[in-house]
Amino acid sequence: MSTKNQSDSQNRPSPVKEIIAAILEISFSGNFIYRGESKCYEKVSSGLYRAYSSSNMGIKDIAGAIQESVEKILRDAKAYLDEPDDSEILTQLQLQRGTVDPDVVLVPGLETILARAQASLGKSTDFKILARLQHYGLKTNLIDFTTNPLVALFFACNSPFDEDGRIIVLKRQPAKDFCIKEAPPIIRHAVSQRSIFVEAHKGFIKRGHYEVIQIGKCLKLEVQKYLEESHGISTKGVYGDIHGFIRTSDIYPDPYRKLLDGQDCYNNALKAKKREEQVQWCEKAIEIFTGILDSKRDLPEAYLNRGGAHFQLGEHYMEANEKDKAKREYDKAITDYKAVITQYPDYADAYAERGKAYNSMGKFDAAARDFNEAISLRVEVGTVYSDLCASLMSLGKWEELRSSLTTLKNQMQKAETDEGSLLERLAKYAKDKKIEMPEDIEAMLIS
Repeated sequence: MSTKNQSDSQNRPSPVKEIIAAILEISFSGNFIYRGESKCYEKVSSGLYRAYSSSNMGIKDIAGAIQESVEKILRDAKAYLDEPDDSEILTQLQLQRGTVDPDVVLVPGLETILARAQASLGKSTDFKILARLQHYGLKTNLIDFTTNPLVALFFACNSPFDEDGRIIVLKRQPAKDFCIKEAPPIIRHAVSQRSIFVEAHKGFIKRGHYEVIQIGKCLKLEVQKYLEESHGISTKGVYGDIHGFIRTSDIYPDPYRKLLDGQDCYNNALKAKKREEQVQWCEKAIEIFTGILDSKRDLPEAYLNRGGAHFQLGEHYMEANEKDKAKREYDKAITDYKAVITQYPDYADAYAERGKAYNSMGKFDAAARDFNEAISLRVEVGTVYSDLCASLMSLGKWEELRSSLTTLKNQMQKAETDEGSLLERLAKYAKDKKIEMPEDIEAMLIS
């Protein structure tokens, strides 16, 4: 049973917009700040905490170690900045005003230099020093947040592309374990990033203070493309300085740029109304993904997307009653999904997609195993439960079907989504396959 058909792609909300809606649903009623993490770390923590908590360090008193490090960082930084000498220079500059010969300019632009020196000296607080050091890459006990949820979303998807990212939503209110401080405006990208810092006393924020929204690795490139096209949020705009150049130079290696092109072709195939156009777009997508894999064979997204294009072609040929062609495409799709699972055994989407291919081929036992595996890996999407129900229906496993249907209905209601279309498709599937079911299951589908 296919769930990725043309009507789905037209009617289902964009996954990116669903993510944004989830963020706003949590934070619309109050004053919140946001953090985007490109990996799902064990804790929301500072760079120093992650360094000291790594297994090879073996430090028990991490909070004490962090405090000692911060003190040393500030001591060394102040010695390097040599602020007493700066004060002495300021004094000497002030004395230049009383020079005997006013025509002798010992210091060009004296008044400007003096004004800037007076504005900056004496204001290099410990926090500002730490903030600037973190800006240039030093690990400190500050945790970067932003007041802009879209900027946080950008950082959550800012590579690596083989790991899930996440958004942290934190209530902006006083707490015993941490304090929230505005980023110094002298840090250029602090303005574009709407930066704000959380200084956690123990190096991390306790779980009860924030909510988490996970971003699947397969969505990262799609999210970045959406943010740039719809909101103008990109690496260059977010950083706006030499750091932006550094990141832009490396953030999109050639395979990832081509991956976006292939995804565009695949999406065009789903949207196309004519069968010939659908086939052409799928074949173009397969060509792009194959080219990527010729140069970078360890890119799971390329296998996953190429598998999806092969599967879609299989669906087209099956509808046209060209069963031999359909089987060849399904086999190619399964081969690609296996390649993903071989590299990443916990890549849940690969199991879910392979299950659909097995379903279409009539291999319902294999399909059910894959759907259950995807669910065990926390892919709680209604269509996965729906596909599992189709497999169980074909196998006549009524007890398991009752349980899965109940879970499907509860899961979709919890998500405040109309499960009617999924149930209707299951009822149609049973009718088309001429499957006779117990009356209570038929009633569940009708409801």
